[in-house]
Amino acid sequence: MHRARLIHWNATEAAERADQLRSSGFEVVYKALDGSADMRELADDLPDAFVIDLGRLPSHGRDIALYLRERKST
Repeated sequence: MHRARLIHWNATEAAERADQLRSSGFEVVYKALDGSADMRELADDLPDAFVIDLGRLPSHGRDIALYLRERKST
């Protein structure tokens, strides 16, 4: 089973999106991001895919994507 890391800023919506991903066959990890420690944690336990929900705070999602792309580990 493939692992996906869901990045979302609303816990209720994240749970719904995680259920959708699970029904598609993914093992899903999600947690609200709250600071630089959480950002570093993204690159520590790498999933097979990052899924960034752009429905809320799309500029934050773009910033997260750029951060992940610039890190050597991701």
